[in-house]
Amino acid sequence: MPGKTTLTKEMIKEISGSLQAGITCYLHKESGEIIETMEGADYDPEWDDGAFGKKLYDIENSPEDYLMFSPMSSSRAFDVMEDFANQLEIMSLKIELVNALDRKQPFRHFKQIVDSSDARQDWFDFRDAAYENYVREEFEWQIDEED
Repeated sequence: MPGKTTLTKEMIKEISGSLQAGITCYLHKESGEIIETMEGADYDPEWDDGAFGKKLYDIENSPEDYLMFSPMSSSRAFDVMEDFANQLEIMSLKIELVNALDRKQPFRHFKQIVDSSDARQDWFDFRDAAYENYVREEFEWQIDEED
């Protein structure tokens, strides 16, 4: 692979957005192309003009040419929610969110509370920044593994 693989702000945002939607991304080290796949989704060649199938074939047969970005683990996503709640200055909302994270189905309860709060956009901004940092960390880790 000639040159060092780089990750632009635009690529970070694109990968981050896909990961938040549960989509796995592959970054071609040389071209910088981002290929999105759904883990466990069935591939139907009848819906493809051949290009996507070729990309999947390339990933499968030349994995060393790609960096893979998987969605955050549940425990890491939970930590992001917990970090958000703990940094809040609105004590009543902070307590409500921390309590929601201690209940069964913490993701659902957290979402319900934050969606109906004045901190909804703050949560989106916090989560987006956390995912972008995650993408950077995963990129650096994979690049370091190659050296």
